[in-house]
Amino acid sequence: MKKAHILAAALAIVPVGAMAAPGDLSVKYSDLDLSSDKAAEEFERRAERAAKKHCAAENPTTGSRMIHPSNVECARLFKEAAMKQFAAIQNGERKGG
Repeated sequence: MKKAHILAAALAIVPVGAMAAPGDLSVKYSDLDLSSDKAAEEFERRAERAAKKHCAAENPTTGSRMIHPSNVECARLFKEAAMKQFAAIQNGERKGG
């Protein structure tokens, strides 16, 4: 099964407390038609959901309605890395790779 893996190295710039658990984050794309522009939109939605869940960027800090900024930044970095990797994969497929 094809998956885009976001390396744990991206976590080096995120405070340890921002992560629910260390490790790689995977976003499934094997069911997407990489020749379609809609595939990137769907992948972005999946990457955002996975990043928010992994970084606890959906859950407010206890006693507050606000999401901790480091959790939001963690999710942003994961999503950004996933989208870069997906673009490279998508370009490789379009070139026949």
